[in-house]
Amino acid sequence: MPFDPYLAERIERILNEKKVVFRAKKMMGGYLFSVDDKMLCGIHIDKTLGDSLLMARIGEEAYQAHIERSECLPMDFTGRPMKGYIFITPEGLDRDDDLAYWVQLALDFNPLAKSSKRKRRQLRLLPGPLLCEALFRAHSRRIKLCRRPFKTRVSPGATLP
Repeated sequence: MPFDPYLAERIERILNEKKVVFRAKKMMGGYLFSVDDKMLCGIHIDKTLGDSLLMARIGEEAYQAHIERSECLPMDFTGRPMKGYIFITPEGLDRDDDLAYWVQLALDFNPLAKSSKRKRRQLRLLPGPLLCEALFRAHSRRIKLCRRPFKTRVSPGATLP
């Protein structure tokens, strides 16, 4: 398993005690907790150390204040540290009070964090007859769902403005 399930249970227990509505899911080879559709924290196994690390989104100000601590590491998946994100080693997570501190720090920053924009599906541009057929299928599906009579006809050679 690519993450520590015991650490995940501890984080879930802390969030439940604080009565926080959260979502947990497996992601990026680890386990991610999000609140209000924004990443709160996650669990990641460091391949070089072999340890389970807590990844927390704490903001740039808290990052500057805490990065000098011995249990903190900059979060750098790509070789470049990400702003406002930090890794906490197992030494900083041993006690439940320590883990609760980091989770609370992430919860404090969560309302200030920006939510990532969801990507909308883009329409593919199709050549004339294929576009007409695609529009016809999409339109006929909508008619079936709405249960309205189908009145529009699309001729195979028609072009749309």
